[in-house]
Amino acid sequence: MSDHRGVWIVAEQSGGRVLRIAHELLTRGRELADKRRCDLTAVLLGHALHDGDLQGLIDRGADRVVAMEAPELEHFLIEPHAACLLRLIEQRRPEIVIAGATSTGRTLMPYVAVKAGA
Repeated sequence: MSDHRGVWIVAEQSGGRVLRIAHELLTRGRELADKRRCDLTAVLLGHALHDGDLQGLIDRGADRVVAMEAPELEHFLIEPHAACLLRLIEQRRPEIVIAGATSTGRTLMPYVAVKAGA
């Protein structure tokens, strides 16, 4: 039996503000988490993140928010974003990680999947 548990969504941001795609992912993520009887986590990587937006992710269905802040995460670059996401995956072991079909999501997720051996 796998020791991976939980559903994660990758919440994108721009200028420290959560993008609408994150709210759309929460709807799908909540359905998956409820069906699997597990928690839904929103993962947000960025710099100078807006506290109200973090609470907004909870208000829209996330059981928890994991935010990593660093100046290197202000703008999307594959290496620092993937390194942070991989570290979180290794530490917390989610079963499912979903991201938006945006240029960020379509770049980040295949890269992370290969590195994670998923």
